Amino acid sequence: MINQPDLTALIAKSPDGMTTHDLMQLIAALIDAGSDAGSMPALDRAQRLLDHLEAQTLTPREQCRTHYFRANLWSGRRHATAAHREWLWKSEAIDGEILELRRALAHPGFYEHSKLEIAQIYTNLGNILNHVGRFVEAIEYWDRAIAAVPVFAMALGNRGIGLGHYAASLYDPGHCGVLMYAAFDAFRAACTDGAVNENPDNQAALDNFLQRAREIDAQFDIDAIARSIDLINHPMGRSKAERAYRQWCINNRLFLNPLNDIGPNPIAA
Repeated sequence: MINQPDLTALIAKSPDGMTTHDLMQLIAALIDAGSDAGSMPALDRAQRLLDHLEAQTLTPREQCRTHYFRANLWSGRRHATAAHREWLWKSEAIDGEILELRRALAHPGFYEHSKLEIAQIYTNLGNILNHVGRFVEAIEYWDRAIAAVPVFAMALGNRGIGLGHYAASLYDPGHCGVLMYAAFDAFRAACTDGAVNENPDNQAALDNFLQRAREIDAQFDIDAIARSIDLINHPMGRSKAERAYRQWCINNRLFLNPLNDIGPNPIAA
């Protein structure tokens, strides 16, 4: 974490003469440091600089990036207060974060970002949706992040958290076991040496993922669940048209079955 003298110097830094790239780097640094320190002055400075940036002529990718920055500003403000520890049905910060992330996803410049940047945006949207209890929607965005970067640690680990919440809400013990196994598998993948972790400050999150995996392993017979699960070998209908239709439903998560939410597997049909 940046120390207070360095943070003060960062806040005081002038944007005069900066290129667009350098100004965006400064804004990102202020948001990160301000969020970590819970510093409203740093976040306020980042917002003023972002307003200044948006008055310039920007490429589609840069325009899209400003929405991501604004989402992170809302997140930083939320975490600087007690609000992030509460389940609020109405919050300006939560609403703002979701709106700006959706604006980033819908922007023509979204796919001009690197796969890692795309995965970060998907992951953040999944995280905030999960925070307000919308874990079924969140899983879809974590899966999109994993499709972009298959071993993205933050998407995998947060997917595990969401699946754990989902499993705990189910009345069917069989479904609960399958989702808990999927959560365990996600935590385990997030903590492997080959997982992509874009920020060294995420170690606390990785430790949390590992601890959650151990808790699931202690409560469930993971090996027995793994041996009993068959997600693939199930009938999909008699005719070619019926099978194609059911596959389309599975791919779009349209079956009202929790097992469809963990992936496009025939068992959900």
